[in-house]
Amino acid sequence: MVWERPGFGALFLFSQHKKARKRLIEYGLKIRKYQNAIF
Repeated sequence: MVWERPGFGALFLFSQHKKARKRLIEYGLKIRKYQNAIF
């Protein structure tokens, strides 16, 4: 990966954002599963 390339920082941030969003979705599904078990 070439760090000096313009726009790479933005690409890196975007990939991090996608990972975080995926983690959030997985976390939400986990909570929903627990709620279904409780109710």
